[in-house]
Amino acid sequence: MYTAFTQVIVDQDETPFSDKITLPHEVLTHLLEVQKRDFDFTKPIILELISTTAEGSIYSKCVCGVKEFSLDSPDVIKLPLSVFLSLSLDKLDKNSFVLNYRVLDSVPNGSDISLEPLGEIYYSNFLSNMRGYIDTERVDLYTADIIFDEGYVKSFLEARLNNAYTVLSTNNNILLVSKAPNGQKSERFYKFKIKSLKPADTICIVNTDLNLDIIHSVRVPAKSVEGHMNDELMESIPLNQPIEDVASSKFSQKIIEIKLDEVVDDIVAENIYVLKHLENGSNYNLTILGNNLDESFQLAVGISQLTSETSFLASTITGSSLKINRNVCEDRRIRLPEPSANLIYYIKPIIRDNLKHDFSKYSFIINQADKVDIQDVPPPMNSKLCANCNTFIPITSFQMHEIRCLRNSHKCAECGKLYFNVLNYGKLKNTHWHCNICGCNGETKECYENHSYWMHEKVECSQCETNMVFNNRIELSQHRHTDCPSSLHFCKFCHLLVPREEPTVESRYLGISYHEFKCGSKTVECYKCGKIVKMFDLDSHLSYHDYERKENALRCQLKKCANINCCNVITNNTPQWNNMYGLCNTCYGPFYTTEIDRDGKKFINKLERKYMIQLTRGCGFGFCKNPECKSSGLFASNIPTKDIFNHVQKDLLSDLTNFSLCVDESRTKRKMLAAFIEEGGNGEYSTEWVYKAVNDSKSKDVNVIEKWLNDNAITNKELVKPVC
Repeated sequence: MYTAFTQVIVDQDETPFSDKITLPHEVLTHLLEVQKRDFDFTKPIILELISTTAEGSIYSKCVCGVKEFSLDSPDVIKLPLSVFLSLSLDKLDKNSFVLNYRVLDSVPNGSDISLEPLGEIYYSNFLSNMRGYIDTERVDLYTADIIFDEGYVKSFLEARLNNAYTVLSTNNNILLVSKAPNGQKSERFYKFKIKSLKPADTICIVNTDLNLDIIHSVRVPAKSVEGHMNDELMESIPLNQPIEDVASSKFSQKIIEIKLDEVVDDIVAENIYVLKHLENGSNYNLTILGNNLDESFQLAVGISQLTSETSFLASTITGSSLKINRNVCEDRRIRLPEPSANLIYYIKPIIRDNLKHDFSKYSFIINQADKVDIQDVPPPMNSKLCANCNTFIPITSFQMHEIRCLRNSHKCAECGKLYFNVLNYGKLKNTHWHCNICGCNGETKECYENHSYWMHEKVECSQCETNMVFNNRIELSQHRHTDCPSSLHFCKFCHLLVPREEPTVESRYLGISYHEFKCGSKTVECYKCGKIVKMFDLDSHLSYHDYERKENALRCQLKKCANINCCNVITNNTPQWNNMYGLCNTCYGPFYTTEIDRDGKKFINKLERKYMIQLTRGCGFGFCKNPECKSSGLFASNIPTKDIFNHVQKDLLSDLTNFSLCVDESRTKRKMLAAFIEEGGNGEYSTEWVYKAVNDSKSKDVNVIEKWLNDNAITNKELVKPVC
């Protein structure tokens, strides 16, 4: 043990939420030259700090990691605030203790961690009462993300825990984790309670795979006080109420999944609607089917759950309604931007004066845009186009329709908007307006003011340091949704809600934010080939594996064994024994001969004998499923031998492309398993590939076989589409 440190510097401003201490460079020299230590560079240096009082008695111990050996004075040690508190040095006078250390070589790598999220703490509050937060479960904020969203907690800890901490110990069961990387100071930080660690009470969490278990002992505040939350303000949640329900009802924004071509008419302003499983490269239209005359109901569309009135990619605000029917604006349509890589749209209602509207009148729909120009589509047979309503009408009733259409509706000569009730047009013709700048139109003064507000007022981004100026609020909202350095987004790599940060040439080239560029620059191991690649290159790397899979699969020509009871496949690489009948080597083995058999008579004689034995005596195995075998029970047992012989000659030997030969038990079971997988796959893979998967995977587990198909086979759809 090396005794050295009488002066302690407490780090409260740089990395207070870390266990990585800073030591004098003389310590490294002592370890290498005096103690002759040969460190394993795949594991971090782990130390045990021991504080002793002036009387020489041990006061406290703490296990920690090392940040660097950079201090000049050999008597000084720099401790992060969390290590200082773990040693309880805040309870001692400044000069009443010294610190010793020893190197720990036997700390095992962790395998399992159980943590309980407690809540959030303001750093300013923490500094004013550190011991009160450390010795109790007190927190300042009880936020939904940390308490209810287990996925968020795991993503956060994966991104922040092991770059701030080296070891965890149940001796110090309160864990403080900063929202900033590397344990840096942040305005708010999270508090956890360590419930259990495996395989020991003290474990290393660097360069090891950890199973994280989040334990919820949820207590919800009955009423909150800004900044603090005392135990008197807490109430228990019933244990039989799912955490997801509590989160959804009390804290979370409600997300409603909708379907393509499905009318959405139960509009709730606070909800966000999501459309999933879009087709890559396809175009989609968003249409408002019902709106009021002021057109107060609009929609914002984005590619993130953070889509809002001030952050979106597209909005129906840029369009105009095509029809007015009984004071209802209909058919306001826009073309949506191409879906993002995750093929999801998020739709957020924008409604002015929410309390004044009847939401039941509002509805919208998303459908796939027509792939063929409407002008190229031939009109229906025996029909004629009505110039007023632009609808094809049967010729037999066209004249009557035209009279009624012209009498009951009116079409604006300038914008083409159709009023299905002339009384509507009579009331609205004095307020109907056309925008001279962009060509949009509307019906009321409020509608025009809203249009001008969004489309024709220059605004600047207050979040950008350069105060960028945009032509209108649509462009500003698009900027905030995709480009603004200060806007929040979910990082695709660490899955945390973080600012985008100022982009660089590299991040723009990759089409990601600068934060994602930094996160994605970390390396991971490809689970298929073991190659080390950057995280933002992993998708393109895996696409190469996918291309390689398709190429290899296309080069592999598969053919089923001609025996209907066999599940073997014949490939272009399988050596054949002069076999012209399409049988696999196993099924053809009993018929193989070294003699020349050009006309196939020897084969037919052996085959005839095989069939007669199967049908008269059977193969003798109870597992047999061959319909042309007595042992299977699928062939009648009381048929005379003469009739059996005639059946063999006329039915079985007349077709030498399909055979009904008995097989062993293993092939019988594999064929049954293949039939089960093929039925559950709904024709995704050909029968030949399913047979090959069952044979080559050498497993009875359906999941293993399906994984083999996913890694090696080619789907029926991919056979139709070109590989590239």
